[in-house]
Amino acid sequence: MAPVRTGDALLRFDPELGMFDLGYAAAWQLGRLLALGSGDTATALYGWRRRRDQQAARTQRAACNADAGYPLAVAPIDDTLPPGVRDWLTGLTRLDGVPFGYLVPDEGLLPAESIRFLGVDQTWVRHLVDGAVSVGRLGPADEARDAAAPLPVEFPTLTGALIRSQVVSGYPGLLVDGYADRAGTGHLTPWVTRRLSPEVLLFLFEGELARLDLHQPPEAQHLAVEPHSPGNYGRTLRAPGGSERVPDPVGPLPLGPRGTISPTGLAAAIAGSLGVPTAEVESGDLALQLTETAERVTFLRP
Repeated sequence: MAPVRTGDALLRFDPELGMFDLGYAAAWQLGRLLALGSGDTATALYGWRRRRDQQAARTQRAACNADAGYPLAVAPIDDTLPPGVRDWLTGLTRLDGVPFGYLVPDEGLLPAESIRFLGVDQTWVRHLVDGAVSVGRLGPADEARDAAAPLPVEFPTLTGALIRSQVVSGYPGLLVDGYADRAGTGHLTPWVTRRLSPEVLLFLFEGELARLDLHQPPEAQHLAVEPHSPGNYGRTLRAPGGSERVPDPVGPLPLGPRGTISPTGLAAAIAGSLGVPTAEVESGDLALQLTETAERVTFLRP
């Protein structure tokens, strides 16, 4: 992809629609504005360009032997891209700082309680980064040097999803796993996980996403019962250790004041289902019957 000096160079005309496609031009202009808005990055970029120009001129003079016999030692010029600028550009490839409106241009594309699978147009991202690097690109010579020395920034294939749901705000520790196959055996490397708003979550993975799993942290174990009829609860029991017989579920049991549960009443009901005296149902038995692990929800990409 050749660098440009203005966003107008990226305008594309669609003859079928009779309109200009502004997508790549907008990406380039946005990248430039983001770089100019980050004063340290813009200053470092401009300084790097000038050092690179000085090094190019010195190399050209050396090739012509123009400095033969010069009596003083010349200090070397460091024309490598500053680490801070490289890190900032890498963040830009992760869409850091890109306004929400550029990712979801219309609310109808992401209605409430929905998930949308997506793929990232890396050409758009490349123009975004090129616009940022265009700070200080003054003429054809700068364009030629930029084209001859590509930036040390990666642009991998990225796919992922956007979720808009109250689950995002209700579970701040929500974890997301992506897989390259529907069986969930090929784990994908996470590239971006970002909350764009209290109820919108963006996540991208390196590679082609086929399966998406949402789950709570593994340490989010808890004790749980099951809703029954209004004002009552129950519980499906597990077979105790050393037994293959699955006991009958307990319930319905009445809820106490303010929706509370009586541990002694629940223990007595579990003992009755297991066919043992209530005194034999201890805390470990209650933990065996009531413990639940973090739930996992799976989405398959169409």
